[in-house]
Amino acid sequence: MTPQASKNNAGLTEIPDELARDLLSRWPGDQLLAANLTALESRDQQLAQNLRSVEIPDSVEMAVTLDGTASFRFRQNDGRRTWLGFTSTPIITAQASADRVEVSNVNMAVNGIGSGREIKALLNKMSPFQALIVAENDPLKLLLVLKLIDFQPELKSGKLVLLLGDQKPSLIENFCDTNPGYNLPTQAGTWPWLSDKENQTFARQISDAMSRSTPKVIRKINELLIEQQKLDRQFDVSKLISKLNQPTQLCCTNCTGTLSPLDRCTSRDALAGLAQLGCRTEHLVLNRPDQVSHYGQLARLQKLQPDLVVLVDLLRSDLNHSLPQSTVCVTLLRQGITQSSNNKSLTDRIGPHDFVCPAFDYQTDYFLQNNLSPDRLIKLPPAVNTEIFQPLVPASVDKPLEPTSADPSSHQSDVVLVADHCTTDPHEYRIKHDTHKQLWYAIADEIRRSVGKYQPESAPKFLAQAQRCGVTLQEDDIRNYFIELIRNFLGDAVVYDTYCSKLLKENLDLKIFSWAPTSQTQSKAPSPGWAESPLNQLVAGTVANGPDLNTLYNSGKIFLHLTSRGCPDSYLLDGIAAGAFFLVRSHPHDTRKDGLGEMFELGRELITFDSANDLAGKVRYYLKHQHERNSIAQAARKKLLQHHTSKIRMAHLLKELQKKLSTPS
Repeated sequence: MTPQASKNNAGLTEIPDELARDLLSRWPGDQLLAANLTALESRDQQLAQNLRSVEIPDSVEMAVTLDGTASFRFRQNDGRRTWLGFTSTPIITAQASADRVEVSNVNMAVNGIGSGREIKALLNKMSPFQALIVAENDPLKLLLVLKLIDFQPELKSGKLVLLLGDQKPSLIENFCDTNPGYNLPTQAGTWPWLSDKENQTFARQISDAMSRSTPKVIRKINELLIEQQKLDRQFDVSKLISKLNQPTQLCCTNCTGTLSPLDRCTSRDALAGLAQLGCRTEHLVLNRPDQVSHYGQLARLQKLQPDLVVLVDLLRSDLNHSLPQSTVCVTLLRQGITQSSNNKSLTDRIGPHDFVCPAFDYQTDYFLQNNLSPDRLIKLPPAVNTEIFQPLVPASVDKPLEPTSADPSSHQSDVVLVADHCTTDPHEYRIKHDTHKQLWYAIADEIRRSVGKYQPESAPKFLAQAQRCGVTLQEDDIRNYFIELIRNFLGDAVVYDTYCSKLLKENLDLKIFSWAPTSQTQSKAPSPGWAESPLNQLVAGTVANGPDLNTLYNSGKIFLHLTSRGCPDSYLLDGIAAGAFFLVRSHPHDTRKDGLGEMFELGRELITFDSANDLAGKVRYYLKHQHERNSIAQAARKKLLQHHTSKIRMAHLLKELQKKLSTPS
């Protein structure tokens, strides 16, 4: 008879002894320890060696906790037993501890390893560029935790730093002094098993230690800047012009001030095009905590000494570190340049040999209106990295398929939408006044009634139409606030719901995917952005921009592009390069200069629709006419490969740079 679990007084499920023994017998503690120590050794060989010599005493026993996982108990001299991390429910405790911590964009230091699960929960909340520094004085506790939890990725990347010793603030200070590539930890975590006084004392000690480290870091940064100034004085623009004519001599990289997927993927694709031309490229991404400090980025740039730096929607002075004056910065515009935090003019935010590359004419006009010389502008429309986005063919001996983490079968569908939904709940946008809520809902209804006419730039018109409900906005700042919300959030959310609900009513097979938070992750979990949508049940998971997205493009029959601005974007172009067939919501700009109609022949290479009924009808038509659907997709892909690849764009960029740098200003 199979043993049954039962509830204890705390409401937790107690695991029968037989099941507990089975769980412990199968627990891969030795394998986890060996793998973790190997990962730790790549960062801290001495600590890994010290931990290998630690012996587990007989007073320590492995046991199953009240919430059903493995942990360790310590037998005290008086016979009592205490749990590792002072908790018999480490899973519950870890989640509660993580929920209490507001994780910002800084590094964090914590006092002790706990049960290890609290550490894992915190790491899961932190970004790839952040580090969690754990100071522990008991080597046995470190060893036991490494037998329970897999920390290999975090240890290898340096995201998790383990320090062993009694003087914890000094340990952390010494680590920061000897590893200036890390940002200083300015947040101290608190543990429930420590008193408020102990937590506050630790936080104050860390703050004092970082105050002592700051001038040391500044001194090292100044030393790097002095070295860089020496290199800058040797800069010869004629040598750079010669290199531009021979791309194999060029060293190119990107720099970033953010971790946005758009920044990362645009940089990736531009560097791929440069590499195809023979340039030496390095992709500098803020995904390693040991390289993201001001010092770390300066050190990488000085070692690399790039000739060309690619920026996305940023100008030279917008970065949080100094770029060499001996390098050319090229800013690729996708969403546009934001206002400088110190109110510098556009011309003051770029270097003497920097250039801005608008994707569209309206971006060019903006810079000309802000007094940037036409000689500093190079038009570069969006393009495709064809090394990533391409049709997948069955694996063969000559050309095996590149492995991805995506499951093609989970992506197969008649109709696919990839988009991040925006909530329509006014509370999310801090709209609390009852009359403003009434107006918010009226705007949403107005867009639903005229969804075929909605365009982001028409936000003021929809706001004015919705004011017929009787709510009048007097102040311009409140009115502008509503306009921005309509343009950036509410309008798109209503568009998604309206068009896709029509397909749902027509019993068409539709799957929705949202963007994964990073290019390395892919999950089946629904995106929280779709939680309030009536289409929530259609969300199949998230997809990362890269090989996983390419797999998706090769799995669906028809892809929807519902938020077209009339101009090409990377989502559409990447899909066309992968061989996907798109139905694109029409826009007044489609036939204007630099619109979709200039890049593709509408009706032959790209199909548009103008209403929900039109969309449903065309979906049914092209599902029945596979040959016609494939012919259209192939024609669009042929046009794209001839004119719109990253390699073609970067070749044009290098040619224009050579010409403009050769011409005296």
